[in-house]
Amino acid sequence: MKTTEKVVLHITATIKPDQLEQFKSIAQQTSVEALKEPYALSINMYQNPEHPEDFIIFEEWQNKEYLLSDAHQKSKHITNFFEKATPMLQKPFAYGVYNIVSESNRV
Repeated sequence: MKTTEKVVLHITATIKPDQLEQFKSIAQQTSVEALKEPYALSINMYQNPEHPEDFIIFEEWQNKEYLLSDAHQKSKHITNFFEKATPMLQKPFAYGVYNIVSESNRV
């Protein structure tokens, strides 16, 4: 894989019902900080309206190696996120890194 090839990090989270607003706040704060990092392109979080405890986060990165590096994984905002968010989970985070096969954007 080329280091400049875009990838998407897909994260799913199931949050304890009494922790939903706290989780959203922490995730949004973390996204703001993560977008300041090199190679971060976009971070979007979605909440299931029928099952509000279920979230999906899509992070788009220009460089897979950076995303998986200690520079990102051990950064203050990422370690802080996991420290605060992990106790809010009903089950562990599920995640994967995907290569982008095609993209469609409305102009």
